[in-house]
Amino acid sequence: MKTKYKTISFIGVLVLVVVAAGCISLTSMSAGNIAQKMQEKYNTIKDYQGTVVMTTVINGKSKVTESDFKIKKPYKVLLINKETDRVIVSNGTIIWSYLPKKNEVLVMELSKREEPRIGFGTVIKNMMKRFDIKLLGTGKIADRNTYILELVPKNKTGESLGTEKIWVDKKYWMPLKIEGKMKILNETMQFTTSYENIKFNIDIPDSDFQYVIPKGAKVVNLDNIIPKNTGLQKAQKEVNFTIFTPSYLPEGYKFSNAIVFNKIAVAITYKKEGSKIPIQFSEQKGKLKPFLGAEVVNINGNKGYYFSVTTLRNSVLSWTSNNLILTLTSPLPKKEMEKIAESVK
Repeated sequence: MKTKYKTISFIGVLVLVVVAAGCISLTSMSAGNIAQKMQEKYNTIKDYQGTVVMTTVINGKSKVTESDFKIKKPYKVLLINKETDRVIVSNGTIIWSYLPKKNEVLVMELSKREEPRIGFGTVIKNMMKRFDIKLLGTGKIADRNTYILELVPKNKTGESLGTEKIWVDKKYWMPLKIEGKMKILNETMQFTTSYENIKFNIDIPDSDFQYVIPKGAKVVNLDNIIPKNTGLQKAQKEVNFTIFTPSYLPEGYKFSNAIVFNKIAVAITYKKEGSKIPIQFSEQKGKLKPFLGAEVVNINGNKGYYFSVTTLRNSVLSWTSNNLILTLTSPLPKKEMEKIAESVK
Protein backbone atom coordinates (compact mmCIF):
# COMPACT_ATOMS: atom_id res chain seq x y z
CA MET A 1 0.00 0.00 0.00
CA LYS A 2 2.80 2.37 0.88
CA THR A 3 4.35 1.73 -2.50
CA LYS A 4 1.01 2.45 -4.17
CA TYR A 5 0.57 5.72 -2.29
CA LYS A 6 4.13 6.70 -3.08
CA THR A 7 3.46 6.02 -6.76
CA ILE A 8 0.24 8.07 -6.71
CA SER A 9 1.99 10.85 -4.81
CA PHE A 10 4.85 10.88 -7.29
CA ILE A 11 2.45 10.98 -10.25
CA GLY A 12 0.50 13.81 -8.59
CA VAL A 13 3.64 15.86 -8.07
CA LEU A 14 4.72 15.14 -11.64
CA VAL A 15 1.35 16.32 -12.96
CA LEU A 16 1.59 19.52 -10.92
CA VAL A 17 5.09 20.18 -12.23
CA VAL A 18 3.98 19.62 -15.83
CA VAL A 19 0.91 21.83 -15.38
CA ALA A 20 2.97 24.55 -13.73
CA ALA A 21 5.55 24.37 -16.49
CA GLY A 22 2.77 24.59 -19.05
CA CYS A 23 1.31 27.65 -17.34
CA ILE A 24 4.69 29.35 -17.27
CA SER A 25 5.19 28.55 -20.94
CA LEU A 26 1.75 29.88 -21.85
CA THR A 27 2.31 33.06 -19.83
CA SER A 28 5.65 33.60 -21.49
CA MET A 29 4.16 32.86 -24.91
CA SER A 30 1.26 35.24 -24.28
CA ALA A 31 3.64 38.01 -23.30
CA GLY A 32 5.71 37.31 -26.39
CA ASN A 33 2.62 37.36 -28.58
CA ILE A 34 1.56 40.71 -27.15
CA ALA A 35 5.00 42.19 -27.85
CA GLN A 36 4.86 40.80 -31.39
CA LYS A 37 1.38 42.25 -31.91
CA MET A 38 2.66 45.64 -30.76
CA GLN A 39 5.45 45.54 -33.33
CA GLU A 40 3.11 44.38 -36.10
CA LYS A 41 0.61 47.13 -35.29
CA TYR A 42 3.33 49.78 -35.18
CA ASN A 43 4.50 48.70 -38.63
CA THR A 44 1.06 49.66 -40.02
CA ILE A 45 1.13 53.14 -38.49
CA LYS A 46 2.21 56.06 -40.69
CA ASP A 47 1.64 58.88 -38.23
CA TYR A 48 0.01 59.58 -34.87
CA GLN A 49 -0.62 62.35 -32.37
CA GLY A 50 -1.66 62.76 -28.76
CA THR A 51 -0.56 64.00 -25.36
CA VAL A 52 2.25 62.56 -23.26
CA VAL A 53 2.24 63.17 -19.49
CA MET A 54 5.52 62.45 -17.69
CA THR A 55 5.65 62.36 -13.89
CA THR A 56 8.93 62.02 -11.98
CA VAL A 57 9.38 61.65 -8.22
CA ILE A 58 12.77 62.18 -6.52
CA ASN A 59 13.07 62.38 -2.73
CA GLY A 60 9.32 62.76 -2.43
CA LYS A 61 9.25 65.74 -4.79
CA SER A 62 7.01 65.29 -7.80
CA LYS A 63 7.22 67.02 -11.17
CA VAL A 64 4.68 66.69 -13.97
CA THR A 65 5.37 67.60 -17.60
CA GLU A 66 2.55 67.54 -20.14
CA SER A 67 3.19 67.91 -23.86
CA ASP A 68 1.20 67.60 -27.06
CA PHE A 69 2.98 65.72 -29.81
CA LYS A 70 2.75 64.72 -33.45
CA ILE A 71 4.94 62.06 -35.03
CA LYS A 72 5.23 61.10 -38.68
CA LYS A 73 7.39 58.11 -39.46
CA PRO A 74 10.19 57.70 -39.78
CA TYR A 75 11.83 60.80 -38.25
CA LYS A 76 9.46 63.78 -38.10
CA VAL A 77 8.30 65.08 -34.72
CA LEU A 78 6.52 68.07 -33.15
CA LEU A 79 6.51 68.48 -29.36
CA ILE A 80 4.86 71.39 -27.51
CA ASN A 81 5.25 71.72 -23.74
CA LYS A 82 1.91 72.92 -22.37
CA GLU A 83 3.45 74.62 -19.33
CA THR A 84 6.44 76.41 -20.83
CA ASP A 85 5.26 76.62 -24.48
CA ARG A 86 8.67 75.31 -25.52
CA VAL A 87 8.50 73.86 -29.02
CA ILE A 88 10.70 71.15 -30.52
CA VAL A 89 10.26 70.42 -34.23
CA SER A 90 12.16 68.18 -36.60
CA ASN A 91 11.57 67.51 -40.29
CA GLY A 92 13.97 64.58 -40.14
CA THR A 93 17.09 66.48 -41.21
CA ILE A 94 16.91 69.69 -39.14
CA ILE A 95 15.75 70.18 -35.55
CA TRP A 96 14.44 73.47 -34.14
CA SER A 97 14.00 74.19 -30.44
CA TYR A 98 12.16 77.37 -29.45
CA LEU A 99 12.76 78.82 -25.96
CA PRO A 100 9.91 81.31 -25.28
CA LYS A 101 11.48 82.97 -22.21
CA LYS A 102 14.58 83.86 -24.20
CA ASN A 103 12.70 84.29 -27.48
CA GLU A 104 15.46 82.15 -28.94
CA VAL A 105 15.48 79.37 -31.53
CA LEU A 106 18.21 76.73 -31.48
CA VAL A 107 18.83 75.15 -34.88
CA MET A 108 20.92 72.11 -35.69
CA GLU A 109 21.30 69.63 -38.53
CA LEU A 110 20.82 66.02 -37.53
CA SER A 111 23.93 63.97 -38.21
CA LYS A 112 22.13 60.81 -37.09
CA ARG A 113 18.54 60.12 -38.05
CA GLU A 114 16.60 58.14 -35.46
CA GLU A 115 13.08 57.72 -34.17
CA PRO A 116 11.87 60.19 -31.51
CA ARG A 117 12.51 58.94 -27.99
CA ILE A 118 8.91 59.58 -26.94
CA GLY A 119 7.65 57.57 -29.92
CA PHE A 120 6.04 54.15 -29.67
CA GLY A 121 8.67 52.68 -31.99
CA THR A 122 11.44 53.48 -29.50
CA VAL A 123 9.37 52.14 -26.59
CA ILE A 124 8.70 48.83 -28.36
CA LYS A 125 12.30 48.48 -29.57
CA ASN A 126 13.74 49.03 -26.09
CA MET A 127 11.16 46.72 -24.54
CA MET A 128 12.03 43.81 -26.81
CA LYS A 129 15.79 44.41 -26.77
CA ARG A 130 16.51 45.23 -23.14
CA PHE A 131 13.84 43.38 -21.16
CA ASP A 132 12.40 39.96 -20.48
CA ILE A 133 8.63 40.31 -20.77
CA LYS A 134 6.04 38.73 -18.47
CA LEU A 135 2.25 38.97 -18.57
CA LEU A 136 0.89 40.04 -15.18
CA GLY A 137 -2.78 40.22 -16.12
CA THR A 138 -5.31 42.71 -17.43
CA GLY A 139 -6.57 46.10 -16.33
CA LYS A 140 -8.06 49.39 -17.46
CA ILE A 141 -6.64 52.80 -18.26
CA ALA A 142 -9.29 55.50 -18.79
CA ASP A 143 -11.95 52.85 -19.53
CA ARG A 144 -9.70 51.16 -22.10
CA ASN A 145 -8.99 47.45 -21.66
CA THR A 146 -5.29 46.69 -21.35
CA TYR A 147 -2.76 43.93 -20.87
CA ILE A 148 -0.32 44.59 -18.02
CA LEU A 149 3.24 43.52 -18.79
CA GLU A 150 6.18 43.34 -16.43
CA LEU A 151 9.55 44.22 -17.95
CA VAL A 152 12.59 42.76 -16.20
CA PRO A 153 16.03 43.99 -17.39
CA LYS A 154 18.01 41.30 -19.20
CA ASN A 155 21.25 42.84 -17.95
CA LYS A 156 21.10 42.48 -14.17
CA THR A 157 24.33 44.39 -13.55
CA GLY A 158 24.97 47.97 -14.57
CA GLU A 159 21.41 48.40 -15.82
CA SER A 160 19.96 51.83 -15.15
CA LEU A 161 16.35 50.71 -15.08
CA GLY A 162 14.71 48.41 -12.60
CA THR A 163 11.60 46.37 -13.27
CA GLU A 164 8.97 48.29 -15.24
CA LYS A 165 5.27 47.88 -15.88
CA ILE A 166 3.57 48.73 -19.13
CA TRP A 167 -0.16 48.86 -19.90
CA VAL A 168 -0.91 47.87 -23.51
CA ASP A 169 -4.18 48.80 -25.22
CA LYS A 170 -5.99 45.59 -26.27
CA LYS A 171 -7.55 47.26 -29.31
CA TYR A 172 -4.66 49.26 -30.74
CA TRP A 173 -1.75 47.26 -29.24
CA MET A 174 0.05 50.44 -28.17
CA PRO A 175 1.31 51.45 -24.70
CA LEU A 176 -1.00 53.66 -22.65
CA LYS A 177 1.09 53.85 -19.50
CA ILE A 178 4.62 52.99 -18.33
CA GLU A 179 5.86 52.89 -14.74
CA GLY A 180 9.39 52.30 -13.55
CA LYS A 181 12.41 53.35 -11.53
CA MET A 182 15.97 54.35 -12.31
CA LYS A 183 18.99 55.08 -10.15
CA ILE A 184 20.89 58.37 -10.32
CA LEU A 185 23.95 57.99 -8.11
CA ASN A 186 22.46 57.29 -4.66
CA GLU A 187 19.01 58.56 -5.54
CA THR A 188 16.10 56.55 -6.92
CA MET A 189 13.80 58.26 -9.37
CA GLN A 190 10.30 56.94 -9.97
CA PHE A 191 8.68 57.80 -13.28
CA THR A 192 5.33 57.38 -14.96
CA THR A 193 4.65 58.06 -18.63
CA SER A 194 1.04 58.20 -19.80
CA TYR A 195 -0.23 58.58 -23.37
CA GLU A 196 -3.62 60.24 -23.84
CA ASN A 197 -5.97 61.15 -26.71
CA ILE A 198 -3.97 59.09 -29.21
CA LYS A 199 -5.04 59.12 -32.88
CA PHE A 200 -3.44 57.01 -35.60
CA ASN A 201 -3.02 57.41 -39.38
CA ILE A 202 -4.61 60.85 -39.63
CA ASP A 203 -2.46 62.11 -42.54
CA ILE A 204 -0.53 64.79 -40.66
CA PRO A 205 0.80 67.26 -43.28
CA ASP A 206 4.57 67.69 -43.68
CA SER A 207 4.10 71.42 -43.12
CA ASP A 208 3.47 70.70 -39.41
CA PHE A 209 7.12 69.66 -39.13
CA GLN A 210 8.59 72.69 -40.90
CA TYR A 211 9.13 75.31 -38.21
CA VAL A 212 8.49 78.98 -38.93
CA ILE A 213 10.81 81.12 -36.79
CA PRO A 214 8.88 83.83 -34.86
CA LYS A 215 9.56 87.44 -35.79
CA GLY A 216 12.24 89.02 -33.64
CA ALA A 217 13.47 85.69 -32.27
CA LYS A 218 17.21 85.19 -31.98
CA VAL A 219 18.48 82.27 -34.05
CA VAL A 220 21.39 80.25 -32.66
CA ASN A 221 22.98 77.78 -35.06
CA LEU A 222 24.38 75.03 -32.85
CA ASP A 223 26.41 73.66 -35.76
CA ASN A 224 28.68 76.70 -35.36
CA ILE A 225 29.00 76.25 -31.58
CA ILE A 226 29.27 72.53 -30.93
CA PRO A 227 32.92 71.40 -31.05
CA LYS A 228 33.91 69.26 -34.02
CA ASN A 229 35.81 65.99 -33.97
CA THR A 230 39.51 66.27 -34.70
CA GLY A 231 42.78 64.35 -34.41
CA LEU A 232 45.22 64.38 -31.49
CA GLN A 233 47.87 66.49 -33.24
CA LYS A 234 45.40 69.22 -34.13
CA ALA A 235 43.85 69.07 -30.67
CA GLN A 236 47.27 69.54 -29.06
CA LYS A 237 47.77 72.78 -31.02
CA GLU A 238 44.47 74.16 -29.72
CA VAL A 239 45.15 73.74 -25.99
CA ASN A 240 47.81 75.25 -23.70
CA PHE A 241 48.67 72.06 -21.83
CA THR A 242 50.18 68.71 -22.76
CA ILE A 243 47.61 66.10 -23.73
CA PHE A 244 48.31 62.76 -22.10
CA THR A 245 46.96 59.48 -23.42
CA PRO A 246 46.76 56.01 -21.86
CA SER A 247 49.50 53.57 -22.78
CA TYR A 248 47.16 50.70 -21.91
CA LEU A 249 43.77 49.99 -23.44
CA PRO A 250 41.74 46.76 -23.45
CA GLU A 251 42.21 44.67 -26.57
CA GLY A 252 40.32 45.94 -29.60
CA TYR A 253 39.96 49.57 -28.50
CA LYS A 254 41.33 52.17 -30.91
CA PHE A 255 41.48 55.97 -31.07
CA SER A 256 38.31 57.40 -32.61
CA ASN A 257 38.39 61.18 -32.21
CA ALA A 258 39.27 64.15 -30.02
CA ILE A 259 37.15 67.21 -29.24
CA VAL A 260 38.51 70.48 -27.83
CA PHE A 261 36.31 72.62 -25.57
CA ASN A 262 37.12 76.35 -25.39
CA LYS A 263 40.86 75.59 -25.56
CA ILE A 264 40.88 74.49 -21.90
CA ALA A 265 39.71 70.89 -22.15
CA VAL A 266 39.93 67.96 -24.52
CA ALA A 267 37.85 64.78 -24.70
CA ILE A 268 39.34 61.72 -26.35
CA THR A 269 37.20 58.78 -27.41
CA TYR A 270 38.34 55.21 -27.98
CA LYS A 271 35.90 52.76 -29.54
CA LYS A 272 35.31 49.06 -29.81
CA GLU A 273 32.21 47.63 -31.48
CA GLY A 274 30.05 50.59 -30.57
CA SER A 275 31.35 50.87 -27.00
CA LYS A 276 33.06 54.10 -25.96
CA ILE A 277 35.69 55.08 -23.41
CA PRO A 278 35.63 58.88 -23.32
CA ILE A 279 38.63 60.40 -21.54
CA GLN A 280 38.47 64.11 -20.75
CA PHE A 281 41.50 66.16 -19.73
CA SER A 282 41.11 69.66 -18.35
CA GLU A 283 43.23 72.21 -16.52
CA GLN A 284 42.84 71.88 -12.80
CA LYS A 285 41.25 74.82 -10.99
CA GLY A 286 41.40 74.25 -7.26
CA LYS A 287 41.00 70.84 -5.72
CA LEU A 288 39.20 67.95 -7.31
CA LYS A 289 35.80 67.95 -5.64
CA PRO A 290 34.44 64.63 -4.38
CA PHE A 291 31.35 63.20 -6.03
CA LEU A 292 28.27 62.41 -3.97
CA GLY A 293 28.39 58.75 -3.00
CA ALA A 294 31.73 58.18 -4.77
CA GLU A 295 34.43 55.79 -3.61
CA VAL A 296 37.89 57.26 -2.88
CA VAL A 297 40.65 55.63 -4.97
CA ASN A 298 44.40 56.07 -5.44
CA ILE A 299 45.80 56.59 -8.94
CA ASN A 300 49.61 56.74 -9.02
CA GLY A 301 49.66 58.36 -5.58
CA ASN A 302 46.94 60.88 -6.45
CA LYS A 303 43.50 60.93 -4.87
CA GLY A 304 40.61 60.14 -7.15
CA TYR A 305 36.93 59.25 -7.05
CA TYR A 306 35.03 56.38 -8.60
CA PHE A 307 31.28 55.96 -8.96
CA SER A 308 28.81 54.18 -11.18
CA VAL A 309 26.38 56.19 -13.30
CA THR A 310 23.69 53.55 -13.70
CA THR A 311 21.44 55.77 -15.82
CA LEU A 312 24.12 55.69 -18.51
CA ARG A 313 25.24 52.12 -17.78
CA ASN A 314 28.71 53.60 -17.27
CA SER A 315 31.16 54.27 -14.46
CA VAL A 316 33.24 57.39 -13.90
CA LEU A 317 36.78 57.61 -12.53
CA SER A 318 38.20 61.09 -11.92
CA TRP A 319 41.64 61.98 -10.54
CA THR A 320 44.40 64.62 -10.73
CA SER A 321 47.79 64.45 -12.42
CA ASN A 322 50.24 66.99 -13.85
CA ASN A 323 48.04 69.87 -12.65
CA LEU A 324 45.13 68.51 -14.64
CA ILE A 325 41.82 66.96 -13.70
CA LEU A 326 41.41 63.73 -15.65
CA THR A 327 38.15 61.87 -16.07
CA LEU A 328 37.59 58.41 -17.50
CA THR A 329 34.09 57.22 -18.34
CA SER A 330 33.41 53.67 -19.52
CA PRO A 331 31.23 50.57 -19.09
CA LEU A 332 34.31 48.55 -18.08
CA PRO A 333 34.88 46.96 -14.64
CA LYS A 334 36.48 49.12 -11.95
CA LYS A 335 39.84 47.29 -11.97
CA GLU A 336 40.13 47.69 -15.73
CA MET A 337 39.39 51.41 -15.46
CA GLU A 338 42.03 51.82 -12.76
CA LYS A 339 44.55 50.03 -14.97
CA ILE A 340 43.83 52.46 -17.82
CA ALA A 341 44.05 55.45 -15.47
CA GLU A 342 47.40 54.33 -14.05
CA SER A 343 48.83 54.13 -17.58
CA VAL A 344 48.13 57.84 -18.22
CA LYS A 345 51.48 59.50 -17.44
